[in-house]
Amino acid sequence: MERIKPSLQLKDDIDLHISGWIVQRIGWVLLLLLLIAASLGVFGTGWLSAGHVAGKNGTVSFERIARFETPMKLVVQIEKADGDIEIRIPRSYLDCMEIDKIVPEPATQKAAGGSAIYTFDAEAESTITFYLMPESTGSIHTELTIDNTNFPIAHFIFP
Repeated sequence: MERIKPSLQLKDDIDLHISGWIVQRIGWVLLLLLLIAASLGVFGTGWLSAGHVAGKNGTVSFERIARFETPMKLVVQIEKADGDIEIRIPRSYLDCMEIDKIVPEPATQKAAGGSAIYTFDAEAESTITFYLMPESTGSIHTELTIDNTNFPIAHFIFP
């Protein structure tokens, strides 16, 4: 009687293993790029997300990239104020953003010509901070008017 010896010969497909290793390396590179992009601010607060617009007597700082219903700031810095500062914010922008708080509080606020107009008492240099909450997603473009100077603002709001 002949005895059959068990065999552990397995069929290896080396080409399939090599393809799997290539896909794995590509995945590692993509994850690394995603991590670097997130660290730089592509998906929210960070260096690439910070936006600044300068005008003849002031600067507006804002976040270009933000998240839906996540607090953000819009900071207006006036270098030379001769009395009152008037800031006009278009109604279309306020339909997309909720103003939670303004520091310092405006002396007056009114609505006229499709804009909200905030007036601040100021002497010399002033910093005014608007604390905002995005209420819609996608691209938001507007122009703030500060003492008859336009400052273009653009945000991208992630869901």
